[in-house]
Amino acid sequence: MSTSLIVLVGYIGWIITLLISLEVFRTVLVVQKGRTVDSFSHEGNDTTPFDHRLARAYANM
Repeated sequence: MSTSLIVLVGYIGWIITLLISLEVFRTVLVVQKGRTVDSFSHEGNDTTPFDHRLARAYANM
């Protein structure tokens, strides 16, 4: 396997990890806290600082 392919697979894995983490975190907020699905801001600044960092990291991809 070439180095480029390894880096590409790692990058895709990182994007998928960020996306799944963001969705799991927000799903927990919807189920446990009773928030509506469409009430989240795109920047993630209306929840915890951790969610804000996840949203910013995912947006930078």
